[in-house]
Amino acid sequence: MRHEVFQSATFNYLTFKSTKKGLELTGETKEGIELGDEVQNPNNGKQYLIVKEITERRDSRDYPEGNNYFYSIIL
Repeated sequence: MRHEVFQSATFNYLTFKSTKKGLELTGETKEGIELGDEVQNPNNGKQYLIVKEITERRDSRDYPEGNNYFYSIIL
């Protein structure tokens, strides 16, 4: 699945930083994120990065319990 990060009603990224493993993106989404999905690069809206690892997935405080909408991924 391809995820847009700019002006998206379903995707809200909170942080985007470089780590030893790669680029780490954290935020919330109303659509599930899976390995192999494409995420629009917050630094370059024309480029998409592949999800290589999901390091955290949990409930978001802004949505109902049991939603798994908060995430931290490595691109």
